[in-house]
Amino acid sequence: MPYRGSLSTGHLRAVARLAITAEGLALPAADFAGEIAQLIDRGTAARQALIARSDRFAAAAERLGGDQPSDRLHLLLGLGWRQSELLDIARREQPDEQAALLSACFNAAITLYDMLIDEHPGAGADKQVTAELVAALFRDPAATADRLDELAERADDARLALYLVLMSQCARLGQALRSRPEGDAAWDRLGALVRRLYTVQVENEAAGHADLALPSDVTLAIGELARPGDLPPPREVAGAVGTVLAVVDDAADLLADLDAGRANSLLAEASPADPELADADLYDAVAAGVAAARVAIERIQAAADDGYAVEGLVRFTRAMAMAWTDWPAVRPPEPGSPEPGSPQLGSPQPGSPDQSGPLERAVAFLLAAQATGYAEATHWLHLPRSDWSYETHPAVVAQRAVITCALLDAREVGIPVPDAVLAQDLLALLRAKHRGVRGGWSYLPSVPELPPDADDIGQVVQALARYCATDGGRLAESGDEPIRMLLDSPGEDGGVPTWVIDPRGRTAADAAVLDYLPVMGGWGTHTEVVANFGFALHCYQPHRHAGELDRLVAFLSRRQEADGSWESRWYAGPYYGTYKALALLAAHAPNSPAVARGRAFLRGRQDSAGAWALDAAEPESLSTAFALAGLACAAGAEDVTALHAGVAALLDRQASDGSWEAQPWIFFGTMSGDEAFGSSTITTAYALAALAASSRRLGHHHLAAAGTAP
Repeated sequence: MPYRGSLSTGHLRAVARLAITAEGLALPAADFAGEIAQLIDRGTAARQALIARSDRFAAAAERLGGDQPSDRLHLLLGLGWRQSELLDIARREQPDEQAALLSACFNAAITLYDMLIDEHPGAGADKQVTAELVAALFRDPAATADRLDELAERADDARLALYLVLMSQCARLGQALRSRPEGDAAWDRLGALVRRLYTVQVENEAAGHADLALPSDVTLAIGELARPGDLPPPREVAGAVGTVLAVVDDAADLLADLDAGRANSLLAEASPADPELADADLYDAVAAGVAAARVAIERIQAAADDGYAVEGLVRFTRAMAMAWTDWPAVRPPEPGSPEPGSPQLGSPQPGSPDQSGPLERAVAFLLAAQATGYAEATHWLHLPRSDWSYETHPAVVAQRAVITCALLDAREVGIPVPDAVLAQDLLALLRAKHRGVRGGWSYLPSVPELPPDADDIGQVVQALARYCATDGGRLAESGDEPIRMLLDSPGEDGGVPTWVIDPRGRTAADAAVLDYLPVMGGWGTHTEVVANFGFALHCYQPHRHAGELDRLVAFLSRRQEADGSWESRWYAGPYYGTYKALALLAAHAPNSPAVARGRAFLRGRQDSAGAWALDAAEPESLSTAFALAGLACAAGAEDVTALHAGVAALLDRQASDGSWEAQPWIFFGTMSGDEAFGSSTITTAYALAALAASSRRLGHHHLAAAGTAP
């Protein structure tokens, strides 16, 4: 199935790491480091044991030199050793070291064989090791081992030579175990499994989930060979371990398998509506693979009810899933994270009867909303389709991105936010990418003729780029193509257009988008959209796009109103556009005169109680949140009093459940009248963002003092 996108393997592995976090499979850093240390320790011991057993192995490993498989050899050996060891421990037995060494040797051999066939077809592994030779290995292991050693000496490829020597050692170690009492039945079972695994590798079958566990089944069979007649082996457990390793491996190698035309269990289950795979289809496949890994780990955990000690096996399996996706050994603290032991912003003062601060309560409200899929924040938009028939569709992409950014704001000032929640929302955003056309995200994914737009792209890229220091940039690569399309589009007055139209579009889906624009309307360059998109560039790659950011900043300066505000095409009132414009200007051009004019506008519209309102209406929480956020991101010394008053006014309107009331957020005219939408969840997200931004200007002590103005 062809793939028409432009994603990279590094990006998809970051998505797999995101999915692992979303499924709750990621270990704490210390546990992950400990598991990797044990893997290296066992692998080093296995390598030393093999060198002591065989001069041929020592020569083959040395011949490989600094090549990648040699660098990873101790890890491949350690993986097999640890599986054997932990499956033995699961049966409440001391590990059998000879079985562990055979498992180490076999795991390294089968992994190297897979590499030889997949990545180095010229090496000839599938020609040197025939089905007859594999069968002979179990009929006459001693003679076959000698033959494998001879083939290794003649092999031109160093990788092939090492593989053949490893298989020779597997034959010799297996024969020694077979000589134990009652070993013949276990030997036959092991032979059948190895022959099946060989067939899968050579024929490059689209392996089903039953075959994904084969390498771990072999490891278990080696344990049975070492301990015939002991406690029944945990076959379900071994199969689950194998499934985890296989599906995560397929997730990590998804693009490489696509490019090479290799079988991949995750792609075998993909069934997109379009004959070509889109980016979102790949995200679905990665998410499905990691979800299958979680289910398999739950099967391992369930084995504890049958008397197996599986805690170590679960920890090992989770660590290997992380390692398979290039998980960093040390994850640096997030930007703005408080030092250990420092007071957390928003926490109650000592002796306060309230057990949580205002920001913590707001976060708790948003976390509860996330558990419902943001039902209250979903905009059910009644709109015409291409044939002018009206339908109602749910919009939650922009809302989810806004809420995720607010939770990231809270985390950056020290409020705990579960990583799994952030990862779940970011994964959902990636999977919402438009499947029919290039250009990123649209407001209504369920309306395929609605084109992607710069506003949704900007909000989603902000969330992806800000997620974490190690993965944010890689995740935001999903926006590279849409960003380039927008920057290359001739927007009015130096901006970028709101709708993203593929200039190369030739498909039926592209034609449907073009036909729909006269129905939907809204074409043009809109100030708040340009500002939101520009701020995404600043969050993601400010140095790469410095010149283009200069262009967008100049556009915003020209579009500023006489009173210092910026109006919006798609949102209610002047405060949203002013907030978005100031966020970009303060970040990229803080000395621009437009910044000072914007701050003056906001101070001038603040009422005596510290709040802001639309026109002459009563003060509103959402207007206050926008104005406060805009002022906080650009504030100078003369704005401190206004910030204190704004914080106090906003906190005074917070409900006991941590929320703020729903008020109009989205507002635009249509042929059938004005469309207005607001939600308590959205107001709360922007209020949280405003308070977090204010706290960075005013210091961590201010909100803990319940918003009392000086």
